[in-house]
Amino acid sequence: MSARGAAVCWLVAGVTYPSLEAAAATGVPGYRYAHDFVSDLGRPDSPLSYLVNTAFVCRERLFFVASVLLARTERSRPYGLFVGFAAANAAGNVVVATVPSGSAGVAWVHVSAAVLAIVGGNAAILAGSPFVNAHRAYRAASVGLAVLGC
Repeated sequence: MSARGAAVCWLVAGVTYPSLEAAAATGVPGYRYAHDFVSDLGRPDSPLSYLVNTAFVCRERLFFVASVLLARTERSRPYGLFVGFAAANAAGNVVVATVPSGSAGVAWVHVSAAVLAIVGGNAAILAGSPFVNAHRAYRAASVGLAVLGC
């Protein structure tokens, strides 16, 4: 049951986050992914900031819960690093959602949290990839994308 629950969490996170982020981007005239930062969508002056900030928090919770569920599935495997990196990703995303980019005097907090979220998430993928029972090409692509993401 835990492995299935983890898969459901990851699926919901994988649909929810990009959907809410894309919806938030529609509220910013001229927003382009190639030239603008996703964090700009969460700024208080962004018309649909609540959508992307909700996306950050939902994704982190679902990713972390899924990681814990997967770790509980097989206690014989060393999932500590995987769950630790997922926790770092979660903490970073919560701070990214609550401390908007460009905040006077605390912009460094947002940037630091974004780094923690990005590195934590990609490191979690790297640490967890050996435990995923998937096709070799899928695991290789996941590791490649995580390395690129870091």
